[in-house]
Amino acid sequence: MSVAASMTDGEPVMADNRIECSERALKRAMWPQRLIHRIAHRLNVVATQFVYG
Repeated sequence: MSVAASMTDGEPVMADNRIECSERALKRAMWPQRLIHRIAHRLNVVATQFVYG
């Protein structure tokens, strides 16, 4: 969450002990995780097809 908090461009980030940021900033911060998930999913599909034919 620290990455998302640093991407808010000076907007107030703490309100009631939670981090608030725009959806766009959150998506920008999460793109590496989404990319890794897609790669892992593809590798799993290929490995499953290789093992089970």
